[in-house]
Amino acid sequence: MALLNILKSWLSQYANQSIEQFEIISNEALNFAEISLNERLNSFSSNLEQQQKFLESIQLIFYQLLELKKEIL
Repeated sequence: MALLNILKSWLSQYANQSIEQFEIISNEALNFAEISLNERLNSFSSNLEQQQKFLESIQLIFYQLLELKKEIL
């Protein structure tokens, strides 16, 4: 009976340690995924800002060309 109690105690400790390790690894994986996703989001936001600025500059040139066209005609 004592052997069964020792085995039960050991299995319980092993299971608890395994659960703790799984939680730690899961949290690390989630943190890594969150950081990676935030970096991608920041990259997309930065890229979007650059594209918007480029579009604004093209629009300005387009409007200037329209004004020149009006003057010529």
